Amino acid sequence: MLRSWFDANTGPTRTISGTTGGGKIRSQADADRLAGKTVTSDLSVDCTCVLQEFALVHAQLTIEGGRVDVRNLLIDGKNDTEMVGVFTARGSSQVEISRVEITGHNDGIRAYASSVTGSYVYIHGVAPDNPREHHQDGIQTIGGGSAFSRSYIDMTGAHTSATLIKPDASPIPYARINQTAIMGGGYTFHVHDGPKGTPRNVDLSDNLVAPGYRNGLVSTWKLSNVSSVVLPTVARVAGSSRTVALVDGAKL
Repeated sequence: MLRSWFDANTGPTRTISGTTGGGKIRSQADADRLAGKTVTSDLSVDCTCVLQEFALVHAQLTIEGGRVDVRNLLIDGKNDTEMVGVFTARGSSQVEISRVEITGHNDGIRAYASSVTGSYVYIHGVAPDNPREHHQDGIQTIGGGSAFSRSYIDMTGAHTSATLIKPDASPIPYARINQTAIMGGGYTFHVHDGPKGTPRNVDLSDNLVAPGYRNGLVSTWKLSNVSSVVLPTVARVAGSSRTVALVDGAKL
């Protein structure tokens, strides 16, 4: 029932017809030309603008700067195992994501911008195992602040995780995933130190978990300061009244 709600209530709400190329989006006028279309090549965005109501197919969205609202998109990587990620936010950008569906991907959202927030985000249908063993993370926070809620992340069959929180690119002042159905990956939750230190203020409370992982629910074995993370916390187990503590190595 929950999945069917996301099937019905994310992605474009208007009819999609015709195709257009991607390219550089530097103004609201540039963004508006995409609405109602299938975009067939990569997009690079640096503006204060709203991206909405289009499908991005077999191409990547990269947000480089500006304050960008991303609403009601379908992003379909078409199971391209050579394409590392389909949605990247980086640099000085501040990004808000709502009612976006991402499928056929390796990484879903790669976040290392000033801030990335999302609600009603639907990530599912990871690409088949890739021969180069690219990361396959539903939401990958490797720098900056991120906060997601009321979303559905199914990374069953994925190489790495449903969410990875690891400061590879820059420090992470906060990373939150709450009120979200989340499952799959080698581990569902990966939280680790990185070259830029220990992630701070990680909050994984009030989530719904399910089987589908390969190794376990949680991996924090490379986390030097567990007190920086809101762990241990508990998650509810889908289809039951059970809860499970989110501790290193936890399983259902």
